[in-house]
Amino acid sequence: MRSPRSHLCASLQLVFVLAMAATKTAFAFTSIIAASPITPAQRLPTKTLRLTSSSGEGPSRLLSRSNPPSYCRKDVQIARFMTTADSNDDEQLSIREQASKLRQEAEELEKALRQDPNTKKSKNASSQQPAATVISVFQLEDSTWTFRYRFSSQPEPKDSNKNSNNNESTASSYKPTFYSGSASIRLRNDGYSELVDHSPRIADNDIKIGKVWGWDQEYSSKDDENYLLLSMDVQFPNTDPMLPQQSERYYFQARIDEGAETSSSNNKKSLLLNDGTITCKKDITDKTGGRWGLFQVAGILTEFRYVGDFIAKPSASI
Repeated sequence: MRSPRSHLCASLQLVFVLAMAATKTAFAFTSIIAASPITPAQRLPTKTLRLTSSSGEGPSRLLSRSNPPSYCRKDVQIARFMTTADSNDDEQLSIREQASKLRQEAEELEKALRQDPNTKKSKNASSQQPAATVISVFQLEDSTWTFRYRFSSQPEPKDSNKNSNNNESTASSYKPTFYSGSASIRLRNDGYSELVDHSPRIADNDIKIGKVWGWDQEYSSKDDENYLLLSMDVQFPNTDPMLPQQSERYYFQARIDEGAETSSSNNKKSLLLNDGTITCKKDITDKTGGRWGLFQVAGILTEFRYVGDFIAKPSASI
């Protein structure tokens, strides 16, 4: 079923075509009248008239239809085509009537579209977008955050030596698989963390978050900033090239900044989490050869290695 708007467009196009046809017809008649000569067979019978002046004086003039004055010839040319023009008047009138009806129908359809409440409702619904809800957090205790992460199971190797103790591959064979998704985590008042929701990018054959450990706020004297720290255990699928069906702990760290909003109750600034990084612990035996002086230190000395990033945004508490 055609919509009123499409019917309106079709009617307007037909009105335009009919108007153009009427204009071309009138122009053709005018051109024929101006350009066509009179043939001898079409001339009126010759009749000579003698004209004298009203006073009876002066020579008389002969007026013949075979050689009429110029104004008479023009009148005859116009009269020749009056019959032809009259025969086409009915057709032009019919075209004008159809165009007038279509124009009136188009105006009625346009008026109906303007007054249709359903059309206005659908137009307003498509033009108006729901405003995004802004959630502000003024303290970390009992707050909920959504972490959008992207990281790999293992860090990039530092050199070409393979270390069997920390599961690192050589630089040439390093082909990491990155995992992305979002996880909502609630920071409880008692210092523990609670996993509220986890939505991996790929539902099947993706990572699983086993446990989220406690959170802490630490001050760094190096840059005079406060940081949020928490960790979680992650299990990888059997398709991971480095840790198939294995679990490892990862550490999330983000800088705590103040936002622009101020709490009306205690004048505290809103809190933001920026520059989130994800790390894992690895042995440093590649530097010491597994020994520290006379002691075997493999598995004792570790360092945090970068594996990915995350973005944290406040979310509604559930």
